[in-house]
Amino acid sequence: MSVVTKAASKLEPISLYIHHPHCYKLCTYCAFPKSLRKAQTVPSDIYISNLKHYPERVYESVYFGGGTPSLEHHTWAEDILKAAKWKEGAEITMEANPRDINLEKLQKWKQAGINRISLGVQTFSERLARILGRDTNIDVSNRLYDARLCSLTFDRLLDAQLIRWVQSSKTGPLT
Repeated sequence: MSVVTKAASKLEPISLYIHHPHCYKLCTYCAFPKSLRKAQTVPSDIYISNLKHYPERVYESVYFGGGTPSLEHHTWAEDILKAAKWKEGAEITMEANPRDINLEKLQKWKQAGINRISLGVQTFSERLARILGRDTNIDVSNRLYDARLCSLTFDRLLDAQLIRWVQSSKTGPLT
């Protein structure tokens, strides 16, 4: 990862969003562009070739979102990060599904420069996760939080009260 100080840059740093369009499962509540994961991965060279069009550009943050970018091998993001110039102290976030990550992958991401994980938990209730159709393992989420290898945010798209209201409007109150 190439780090550039402000004095070395001619342009003001900007933020970058990298969209990974595939998921292992399509969630009914998600409106983002996505498709079921195909057998092959999304080649990192697609993103790298676009970044090379802007060789003087310096980025102050990047968000790998989707879809589910954590489906990819750790080198996918690492290769993309190597292709660009980064402001010192840049915030680099990987959106991740708890089922896709483990301690080794987190360590590799950290070595590549990823310093923030947006964990797609939606809820810490196993029961509500089932209602949402999520197979999120709450224990994995808790262990990742305890590991604190990087800054964590939790992608809680739906509030538990809203979930209860939606469910009760379809089938009656939850018990």
